[in-house]
Amino acid sequence: MKYNSGYFQFRDYQVETMGKIIEKNLRANKGGLVFYGDSITENYNIEKYFPEIETKYNSGISGFTSESLLWFCDEAVIKYQPDLVILMIGINDSGETCMLSPKQTACNIKNLIEMLDINIKNVNFALISTLPWNPEQNMEYRQEEFEAKQGIRSNELIRKIYEETQKMLVNFSNIVYIDVFSEMLDENNRLSKEYSLDGIHLSEKGYEKFTNIIKPVILDYYRKISG
Repeated sequence: MKYNSGYFQFRDYQVETMGKIIEKNLRANKGGLVFYGDSITENYNIEKYFPEIETKYNSGISGFTSESLLWFCDEAVIKYQPDLVILMIGINDSGETCMLSPKQTACNIKNLIEMLDINIKNVNFALISTLPWNPEQNMEYRQEEFEAKQGIRSNELIRKIYEETQKMLVNFSNIVYIDVFSEMLDENNRLSKEYSLDGIHLSEKGYEKFTNIIKPVILDYYRKISG
């Protein structure tokens, strides 16, 4: 496309992933966990990191924003009828194709949780904060594309997504919050290069650190809601 006034466009790789998610939900067992989010989620090896949970599905889709996750939540989450939905949303919302404010992203997350809460009986949620990014590392990776791709992304705005979302969800009692943002910063308050491939996406070491943060909380919460 030579011109786009700000409308999200599905790409072939996203449509392919969406098709695989639909195929899985046709034969899925109800209950268990569904991980829902963008590329950070899609690239997360839940079979490796959550072997304790038999019923688990990864519905992450690279490039998805909070809006596009809303548009696909029936096929990606509701039809699985999980006990616990693990959400991490927001890094793409401040990129060049979307550029939403933290409050707009938080509104979309609230709308998503409301929709899932109404359509899935006794569902619970683990809301993981958006990861920080490392603009210097991302600039090295993207080179001449960096200026065009960064949008309004900043760690200050990313942090505010989590803060605004918590404010909007104050009346929900079925959500546990997990802060990975603070735990994965370097001494300069950026995503540590130690954990990242390109300043945004996680390396294997990054996923190990990520798992060490979220797994104890998720397993403890899942055991509580499972009785």
